[in-house]
Amino acid sequence: MTALLTITAPPSWSAMPSGRSWCVCGYERHAIGRAATLQLIENHTAHRDHCPLLAPVEGRTAA
Repeated sequence: MTALLTITAPPSWSAMPSGRSWCVCGYERHAIGRAATLQLIENHTAHRDHCPLLAPVEGRTAA
């Protein structure tokens, strides 16, 4: 496993959702509340696109 996004969304609308984003590169974030959890999902997706351990090697320029 290289990256993980876990969301807990209780069935009650009044309950607080929460989430955790984790990656082997050391990226780790937590969120509590609707707005923060939605932002966490966006940040996790963006991280997967730019993480040096997850992004595809093709198309990169050599150093």
